[in-house]
Amino acid sequence: MRSLTRTTRRGSVYLMATLTLLAVVAASTGALTLIVVAHAQRVSHQREGLQALYLAETGVDEVLAQGMGGAGRLSLSRTVLRDRAADGPNVGAPDVVGGAAMGDAQDSRLVVGSYEARAVRQGGRLTIEATGRAAAPAGRDVERHVRVTCHRAGGRWVVERWEQVLR
Repeated sequence: MRSLTRTTRRGSVYLMATLTLLAVVAASTGALTLIVVAHAQRVSHQREGLQALYLAETGVDEVLAQGMGGAGRLSLSRTVLRDRAADGPNVGAPDVVGGAAMGDAQDSRLVVGSYEARAVRQGGRLTIEATGRAAAPAGRDVERHVRVTCHRAGGRWVVERWEQVLR
C-alpha cells in the first residue's frame, strides 16, 4: 500500500510538471503570435507610407516634366491603378475628375493610390507641393507630403531643396 501511494504521488508530480510545461509553451506561443502580428502590421504601414511617398514624388516629377513654361501656377491630380494582370506593374490612370477617373469604371482592388501636385512660379523660383495617398487594405489611406524648391539653370528646373512635410 505504501508503494502505491508513492507511485501515485510520483505520477501526480509528473502530471503537474507536464501541465505546467504545456501552459508555458501555450503562453509563449500566444506571445510570439502577438509579436508577429504586430510586426506584420508595422511593416504593412511602412510599405504603404513608402508607396505614398513615391506617389508624391511622382507628382513632383510630372510637374517638372511639364516644364512650367510661362505659367505661374499648375495643379494636377492623378489616380494610379494596378495593371489588370495579377503580376502586372502599376500604371497611371487618366486625370481625376470629380473624384472618379475618366474612362471605364474603377475596380477598387486595382487602385494603388493617388497624387496631387501644385506648383507656383515666382520669379526664378518654382515651389512644388505634392501629396501622395496610398490605398490601404484596412480602408484608411496613408498620406505623405513633399515640398520641392527649384531654380532655373541651363534652361531647366534644378532642385535646390527637397523636404518631406509632416502634417
